[in-house]
Amino acid sequence: MSVNPSILVGDPAPWFVQQGSDAHGDYHFDKAAGRYSVLFFFHSSLESDVTPSLERLAAHGSRIDGIHTLFFGVTNDPQDRERLQALSSNPAIRFFWDTDCKVSTLYGFAADTRPFWLLVDPMLRVRAVFPHGPHVIDEILPILAAIPSMMMRETSGPVPALILSDVFEPEFCDRLIRHYKEKGARPSGIFMENTPGRSVPVLDSMFKRRRDCPIEDAHLVNQVQLRITRRIVPEIRKVFQFNATRLERLIIACYAARERGRFGPHRDDTLTAAAHRRFAVSINLNDAFAGGQVTFPEFSPRGLAPPAGGALVFSCGLMHKVEPITQGERFACLTFLYDEEAARIREANWQAARASRRNTAG
Repeated sequence: MSVNPSILVGDPAPWFVQQGSDAHGDYHFDKAAGRYSVLFFFHSSLESDVTPSLERLAAHGSRIDGIHTLFFGVTNDPQDRERLQALSSNPAIRFFWDTDCKVSTLYGFAADTRPFWLLVDPMLRVRAVFPHGPHVIDEILPILAAIPSMMMRETSGPVPALILSDVFEPEFCDRLIRHYKEKGARPSGIFMENTPGRSVPVLDSMFKRRRDCPIEDAHLVNQVQLRITRRIVPEIRKVFQFNATRLERLIIACYAARERGRFGPHRDDTLTAAAHRRFAVSINLNDAFAGGQVTFPEFSPRGLAPPAGGALVFSCGLMHKVEPITQGERFACLTFLYDEEAARIREANWQAARASRRNTAG
């Protein structure tokens, strides 16, 4: 059998979606960002030393806490679905039923490759590769024990985001807040893509608690666009070498302490309907609140909060979350920026989704 996998230290760990032991259905591996992950690739739990190693790992379940560390076992044996179910009682220990070898192929785990373990960092980059053997757990457990302190040292660097002050004047911020209160708002949902290309809105108050008011008044839309074009677009061009030419929908959002407003970790471009998005823009309209900072788990636990009238701008590919509001209300104007090439992607995806709906209806 081949001793070494093709994936190496320093490589980005490929993203994938696969069925597994997770109670919520297919798991999107990009959601593991912000924590260290251990992946174990094996053909079957009946292979030499596989089950004993998994049992030893499960016995030290406190080191796989879901906050700092996760574990993913990747098996090609369909019978392992029953054999390994008891070992996944810890929600931070998951198994992928990779019977189609989709994940294995991405990671270079072929039929003639010996089982191996990977350590993947919060940015989803490979930090270590361990050939499987009877004593491999003795190498891995001390690393797991050290990860919380490692993360304190490693995830304190800069975040690749812009904070720009004075995008909106105080009077304009007040005007947008009044517009929100006059028009009213609805609970904001999230989109699920159960079928490729077809997004369905759902409410999930455990993951997202926010109320949104769309800006539909043409004059107000124009005033927001004017300020973003003058004060944000040139900075994106300078810093990121990207020429934003289009804005998506404009909304005024409110995270309220009375509702424990928050938004769990997510990326803004993972669904087909959002694949055209390039940069997220969040412009705070007030500062009379506590909590509610935006954090980027792949890079740092430090929260970012622009001043009232200031904008936070970042790539839609970055995982981020909004921490719970603990006092007051945080109002923000939200949108996404993209360019002409992305506009063509958006149109193509829209046409494909429309055709899919027609075929389903027919």
